[in-house]
Amino acid sequence: MLNRFSWIWFLQALLLLLATSACGTIRVEKPAERYDAPEYHPQYSNINIPLEVNKVQLKKLINKRLTGQLYADTSFGDNDRDNLMLFASRMDSIDVGFENNFLTYRVPLKIYLKMRIGAGVLGLNLYDIRDADAAVALKFKTKLNINRDWSFSTLTLPDGYDWISTPTVSFAGFNLPLPLISDILLKGSLGDVAKGIDKSLKSAVDLRKIVGDAWTAMQKPVLVSPGDSLWLKLSPAELSSVPIQGKDGSMLFSLGLKALVELYYGRQPACTVNPGLPPLKITSALPGQFNINLSLDIPLPYINSLVRTSMRGYTLSYGRYKVIVKDITIYGQGDNLIVELPRPISTSRYKVESWMSL
Repeated sequence: MLNRFSWIWFLQALLLLLATSACGTIRVEKPAERYDAPEYHPQYSNINIPLEVNKVQLKKLINKRLTGQLYADTSFGDNDRDNLMLFASRMDSIDVGFENNFLTYRVPLKIYLKMRIGAGVLGLNLYDIRDADAAVALKFKTKLNINRDWSFSTLTLPDGYDWISTPTVSFAGFNLPLPLISDILLKGSLGDVAKGIDKSLKSAVDLRKIVGDAWTAMQKPVLVSPGDSLWLKLSPAELSSVPIQGKDGSMLFSLGLKALVELYYGRQPACTVNPGLPPLKITSALPGQFNINLSLDIPLPYINSLVRTSMRGYTLSYGRYKVIVKDITIYGQGDNLIVELPRPISTSRYKVESWMSL
């Protein structure tokens, strides 16, 4: 932007002209005012927006969802006639973590079981039923993905187990089959755990609402510098995302925003808000550089206001000559910016009507 030093240089040039001219009025032909339609080819900017889901919040929601009895097997004859009845309920807090694009969690369960031991002999059922308590921690992992409609999709898989305390009941030298018990619990509780994870994610992160609200809000011009009446306007065009990653106890993913970024001086620029959130574009990588292209629109009335505030009444002395700026106006001529001093400049000997082309 032109500054006070530009005007001082111009006024010094005028004083030199005055010093070498005869008395009277110096008249300079005024350039014609002309405005050409600009060729505006805006370039899109790419802005990466990191989003984070803290595991503490997600852990609270998962523990709230997965309560009470998580598995019940009430028949000795199911599971290929395993002669087992199993009941499992949560006995402690579920631990949650993130590993790459997997959500991992450990579910501690208190187990009550009944085992039928015996056989049928001569048409008689000779069975003995024994009870036992135990505790086991089942481990699961859920692969997380974001869909084009901004919803989460999950795939939950069993990931092993740790016995906290094992049942010690035995009969005639026959011990309880611990691996079989664990496998039954992993498979049997998998559906309920997966549903609980899905509901917890939807409660913790309503991604469509979060991004939709931001999409609408970012289209409204923002006054970034009240003193200079500088407005920032974003016109978003596209949103993209990379696969979810886990790091330092948080679930991380980044959104890539493709938008036109423009700066305006003066009054708030007009805008039409498009509330429709576009489908998410899934990509393997986002642009690595933070790039913003700024187009700048400064209305001439605003430029004139700034220049008059800065230069009107400015006095410059040069030897025995003095120049006082009484008024100043700026207008355009094609690619040139014309500076007009419409009223005669006051000096000790001359009246000057002057223009300067920049």
